[in-house]
Amino acid sequence: MTPVFSLALDVMAAKRLTRLAVEDAITNEVREKVWDQFPRNQSKLGYLISCHACTSVWASALVRSGLLPRFVRDTLAVSELVLVAQRFIDDGGSPQ
Repeated sequence: MTPVFSLALDVMAAKRLTRLAVEDAITNEVREKVWDQFPRNQSKLGYLISCHACTSVWASALVRSGLLPRFVRDTLAVSELVLVAQRFIDDGGSPQ
């Protein structure tokens, strides 16, 4: 696998991991529990899981660290690509 392709997969995986942590419905319960103890506007941890830019730093670090098995990285990347493709199809093929 070329370094550029590997980096592209890492980028997509980090994007998907960020979305999963910050906005996906499946992690709502976890976010709510964190916010109960660490309110969004009053704590760094609460803010961290509310902010795409903040969370993406840690998601990228996790993806690039090699701690995630390759198949998890690849699964996250493909999932993000599917979401991007779906938005593209839903918008009639016009890039945003």
